[in-house]
Amino acid sequence: MEPDRDDEQIRTQAHLWRAVMDDSPTSRERSAFEAWLGEDPRHVSAYERAEAVWGLLADEQEVESAAAQGAPFGRRWGRVSLAIAAAAPVLLTLVIFLTGSPEDLAPPQRTFAFTTAPGEIRTVTLPDTSQVTLGGASQLKYTATARRRQAFLVQGDAFFQVAHIPETPFVVAAAPAEIEVLGTAFAVERREGSASVLVASGTVAIRAAKRRAGGSDARVVDAQQAVRVSTAGGVGAPRPIDSKRIAPWRSGRLSFEGAPLREVVRALDRYDSRSIRLADTSKADRPVTASLRLAEMEQNLQLLSESFDLEVRRGPTGNIELVPL
Repeated sequence: MEPDRDDEQIRTQAHLWRAVMDDSPTSRERSAFEAWLGEDPRHVSAYERAEAVWGLLADEQEVESAAAQGAPFGRRWGRVSLAIAAAAPVLLTLVIFLTGSPEDLAPPQRTFAFTTAPGEIRTVTLPDTSQVTLGGASQLKYTATARRRQAFLVQGDAFFQVAHIPETPFVVAAAPAEIEVLGTAFAVERREGSASVLVASGTVAIRAAKRRAGGSDARVVDAQQAVRVSTAGGVGAPRPIDSKRIAPWRSGRLSFEGAPLREVVRALDRYDSRSIRLADTSKADRPVTASLRLAEMEQNLQLLSESFDLEVRRGPTGNIELVPL
């Protein structure tokens, strides 16, 4: 193994061990950790650097504040579950699983889950130092071992800036798409029955989770390109895209080009604290091309109502429905 690649793997193991030691480790876990430290002097220095990174991460995610509020906790060798709910607009949940045997010196697998509330945009730093910016009403799960990093976009929008670790591929699953990278920046938008991947820099390999007749099941997508993956058609052909249209919600905008009205309304719903629904299903497939500012939600609703002959109806709790005139 080449020394530089060996160092990258040690760095990944150090971050994983830091996660283990942060969660009241058992005596067997401590013994395995101490044995790992003693294997190589580089393990010690890598762990010290990991401690510094995790210290910053803990401050950002208000872990101590959440623990003080009585977050539920349970432990068992082979499987541990820890849920921490931060008292912030964004719900931060950390679910941890340990796998393997006491004799195995490789760090156990850990799973982290991040959930944002409607209207919230949040950037989180993963243990490998990758950064993920989540859009409103989005949910992400992340697991890591020394050999593989896996993110699951359960719903919503995410922009990934992936740390380059050659021997530890970073894979994003956003059904029906699977995206594999080594180090790049890209956005994923998960919708009902489809997912769009927009690459800002680097190159990604995209696969369809299930192969469909008549559709491609794999593509390589370069920077400034986008593809759509659907359950019906597999991986679509790459198309050029302006960098300004890659996760524009990070700068307070939503951009649409021929998107169906139902998708536009769902997007507005994710970025507003109120519930926004399209009650007129007869116009759900009407195309919309627009650039909307998230800070001007009332103007956005007015624009849609005037463009599609809809009435903005407000419920007693502030929830909004777009109904036929």
